[in-house]
Amino acid sequence: MGNVYIRNLCILAAVFFFLLFISSLNVISSSDFSDIKEAKRLIIEAKKAYPEISDISTSLVLGFIEVESEFKASAIGGVGEIGFMQVRPTTYDWIMSEYDIEQNGEMSDSFNNIVAGMHYISWLKKRLKGKTFKTIQAYNVGLQGFRDGRTSTIYALRVYTGSFKYILVW
Repeated sequence: MGNVYIRNLCILAAVFFFLLFISSLNVISSSDFSDIKEAKRLIIEAKKAYPEISDISTSLVLGFIEVESEFKASAIGGVGEIGFMQVRPTTYDWIMSEYDIEQNGEMSDSFNNIVAGMHYISWLKKRLKGKTFKTIQAYNVGLQGFRDGRTSTIYALRVYTGSFKYILVW
């Protein structure tokens, strides 16, 4: 009886992830491929310029960008988040200061925005002992929000499944 339950649960989870993955393919078909290619180029450039973030998966960052801004570099969020990675101005200033990064341009500059977002991912990942799924959740609500229990599993699944799509497609 227990094995049947576990098997059915695994099948249900596989179907759920498959449907989530298929629905995430819509962004590739509706996004301009040049925007995705540009984001990937900037991620690779950021990794070369800042070795401390080179271990962050390019496909994971593409998953974040898809969910956060749908590859719209000029996106502005409801509480002041800006750019591909939807970084808040206060987070951007703190990251640039924390990592002693020289600001060559504004946070709306796509390269700077990706550098800040990737450093924030790295910072969160260290505090969450390398747990990628928890890092994704914390990126969405902040570390304190995550610790206070304000998490979104759906958000994290969208980023995570999106990242798998970019492994397969790009």
